Amino acid sequence: MNRHKNLSYRIRFQVVLGFSLCVILLAGCTHSMTLSEKTDSTVPDEYLVEETVQIKNPEAKSGIRPKMMDVKNLDIPPKLNIPKRNDTVIDGSGIEAILRDLPPDERENLIYEYLIAGNVPDFLRNLVEIVVSKDIDGQTYELRYFVTPDYLSIGTNENYFLMPMTPVLAQRICEKISCLLPTKLMVDQIWEVAPLKLEPKPIPPSDQMTTISVMTDHNKMVHDQRQDEMMKHPNGTLTAGHKKDVILSNLIYAHKPSKRVVIYGWHYLTGKPIQPPYAGHSATYADYSHGIRAVHSVAWLNGDPVNVNEILMDPKLHILISDEGIIENPTYPY
Repeated sequence: MNRHKNLSYRIRFQVVLGFSLCVILLAGCTHSMTLSEKTDSTVPDEYLVEETVQIKNPEAKSGIRPKMMDVKNLDIPPKLNIPKRNDTVIDGSGIEAILRDLPPDERENLIYEYLIAGNVPDFLRNLVEIVVSKDIDGQTYELRYFVTPDYLSIGTNENYFLMPMTPVLAQRICEKISCLLPTKLMVDQIWEVAPLKLEPKPIPPSDQMTTISVMTDHNKMVHDQRQDEMMKHPNGTLTAGHKKDVILSNLIYAHKPSKRVVIYGWHYLTGKPIQPPYAGHSATYADYSHGIRAVHSVAWLNGDPVNVNEILMDPKLHILISDEGIIENPTYPY
């Protein structure tokens, strides 16, 4: 990693007349995606959450440092570090009845147990490659990182539940499966190259937004959207736009107490996100609109494996995947 210090990057966007070209390179079951430009639109006021000012160098220091993964002897593409699913365990349809009446802490503990035990759709295990490049002083540098094709879910390929969760639980799961959460810029990069972009389906705000019942309603809405696209875009296709992302950001530590969830995204088909970066909820909050996209902890920089966390904390390299400055603590405290 040291030999990459003091390098900086710019993202190469490919603009194609009339539509965005997404290049899909099959490597086993893994796809390689490059970037293209996006447009803008007006966001309806009823779904717009007030934007929080981003702090590039927050004064609040947690002292928490992210875990680093041994990058030696890893395959390309890397594998999602999660056991094979047991066919006898519950599928997506059955999860609602089990979680519905549980208090939040018990609900999250059970979600953790299901996910780390391997109760996830098989298509989520096949990571999608995102390729970002930058020229500096006449030399080109390329970063290849790997993400789940959809948000973390419980169930089977045919019957799964897109599972909202708090950032505390998301962090625990990501560390267990050798992943991390995306940044705002990474969410944009993923949306830009996703072959399947789904129109957001907001549910009117209420005090029931955090309940399993409303989460189930929204899961069905997204499932119906997904079924309409299944022939053209089968499961495993990189899909975006249907959830807000829980993201890594300096905003996590920009407030006291520094226990916040930072959300961003839910892009319209035009590319305009409904949700700007927002840290107005505590770290114990999760509602139906939240999704957890896992990013593998190891990326490849000019062919050499590197920890994504190291890139986010690097004074120069961070601009490749962060547009809010160095991410000083790319992790959620728990």
